[in-house]
Amino acid sequence: MVKVYSDIVSGDEIISDGYPIEEQMEGAAFVIKAKLIITGQEDLGIAENLGEDEEKKEDAPGDIPQGDTVIDVIHHFNLMETKHDKKSFQAWVKVYLNAIKDRLKEKNPDRIPNFQKGAMALVKFIMSKFDDFQFFLGASLNQDGAMAMGYYPEGATDPTFYYFADGLVGKEFQQILCVNPFTHKQQQHKYLSLIHISEPTRPLYISYAVFCLKKKNILCMNLLIF
Repeated sequence: MVKVYSDIVSGDEIISDGYPIEEQMEGAAFVIKAKLIITGQEDLGIAENLGEDEEKKEDAPGDIPQGDTVIDVIHHFNLMETKHDKKSFQAWVKVYLNAIKDRLKEKNPDRIPNFQKGAMALVKFIMSKFDDFQFFLGASLNQDGAMAMGYYPEGATDPTFYYFADGLVGKEFQQILCVNPFTHKQQQHKYLSLIHISEPTRPLYISYAVFCLKKKNILCMNLLIF
């Protein structure tokens, strides 16, 4: 099972526990250490981490083309960068934290004191390094919704991202097996979902299921015999 977190305002999926999540600041902050990846070379669950270059060359015909360098969590969740100055950021914080507080009043009022303490600590931290931060909206580009807020710590080559944890709701999904088209081996992948089961295409007891990478324009087909 994998838990995917959606924003309470926009409904956008913005993070999952497929990335190691650290809770900080009274549990009000989710902290993710992201990675820079090259598109076309990341492990999408349809390739094994074979370990040996020679084995990879045998299993995968041709070279994988080099793509753009991107931040993994931003790329996989289709987040889009937005610009803020300190004034506009503080205006967003006021609206968004009030939305979270209203939800907590209804769902978990005992959580409010720690949420407020932790959220203010996160805001103070971001403001202290404001010029170093980048801000990313969910796929709907809802300006009132959650943002992924990231910066590069001193000396780091990969960014760290912060989220207001109380503004996210987790939902668990079943992991699905996908077949590597090169090795014919099966591997679980956390971003697969069943999107279609066809009618039989010929007069045999055979149908197929199409699985789609939710965050990628890549389809993986797996034959299921009934």
